[in-house]
Amino acid sequence: MKLSARNQFPGTVTKVAEGAVNGIVTIDVNGTPVSGIR
Repeated sequence: MKLSARNQFPGTVTKVAEGAVNGIVTIDVNGTPVSGIR
């Protein structure tokens, strides 16, 4: 599945990890964790 800014996942934010340069956001989508690095 190709992801883009237009994809929308209904879920709940479960974790936000901030680093010195980037951050990782994890959401729970129907029991499946999905993480995005920014």
